[in-house]
Amino acid sequence: MSVRIVSLNIQHGGGKRIDRLSDWLATKSPSVVVLPEWRNNVGGQRIRKRLADSGFQTVATARATSKINSVLLAATPSRRRLRHRGRDGADQAIDRQSRAA
Repeated sequence: MSVRIVSLNIQHGGGKRIDRLSDWLATKSPSVVVLPEWRNNVGGQRIRKRLADSGFQTVATARATSKINSVLLAATPSRRRLRHRGRDGADQAIDRQSRAA
């Protein structure tokens, strides 16, 4: 399973560049998005909604206020096949939906 991480410093919350930044992020097809200098304001919520509409789950926002730079972390849930050894010693495959929480 490959993971593509895109980190983009959106500088002061993104300002008037929010839509272009969101479009650019979409072209990169990331699994994980890290946005330093994200702000919990109207523009920041537009980015967050666009990510959610694309299947991302927000996993962390630090100091989420409208005027303070923060960090937004978002990830897409992935499907993983796990293996573990049961009590009887047999190898067992388990399908598991991993979730960003």
